[in-house]
Amino acid sequence: MTMTYPTEPAVELLPVPFPDVAPDPAQPFPVLEHLSLRLKTYRHLLATQLAGPAGRRLLDLGSGPGHFARIAARQGFTVTAVDAREPWTLTGQSSKVPSRDYAFVRQDLRTFDRIDDFDVVALIGVLYHLTLEDQLAVLARCAGKTVIIDTELFDEAALPPDRRHRFTRRVTPQGYIGADCVERDAVYSSHLNPTSFWFEEASLTRCLADLGYTSIKIAEPAYRSAFGPRRWYLLHA
Repeated sequence: MTMTYPTEPAVELLPVPFPDVAPDPAQPFPVLEHLSLRLKTYRHLLATQLAGPAGRRLLDLGSGPGHFARIAARQGFTVTAVDAREPWTLTGQSSKVPSRDYAFVRQDLRTFDRIDDFDVVALIGVLYHLTLEDQLAVLARCAGKTVIIDTELFDEAALPPDRRHRFTRRVTPQGYIGADCVERDAVYSSHLNPTSFWFEEASLTRCLADLGYTSIKIAEPAYRSAFGPRRWYLLHA
């Protein structure tokens, strides 16, 4: 299915075969099942959308413990994983794939300046931990690359009541709608910035178009996190 808008590129909805994890409101959020779904979906997207000769170079920015980076290495990519947070240094380095296929760099993704050396850039679970300005800068630096994104989306109605106090809805000077989120000092949270920006879904698509991405594939359906809707995107300049 293809949708065309007057000032936007074609947006293709990309079906994924895995059902969402249905959380039970009476139980804690199923964190492990949620991670399993994300890993399966990433593996599926690499195999069906980015299959190609071995040795292509993939950059995983904000790689965390390296789960997704190692999947890419096992599927034939030569991977460089980048993360600044100290707890992930040993985990990220202790890869279970051959060293020739995987390298870990401890560095802030905002200052990593070798994006041009790579064919594919992965931004998995990281954009919504950045300020709007840093998101725009990173996405602009990825221009000309294939980019795969997994990100939270702001949906005020879907936010659990006990999390709403962290979000302040706003319209940015660029006209994007979303919310500022108060980050927490946790290992899976932001690095150094106390607030981040979460896009509403339509505004994220608008932003990607404004940055010059001419092909935007959106995994369908969205899946749900502990905060609301979340999606995978595959971009080509």
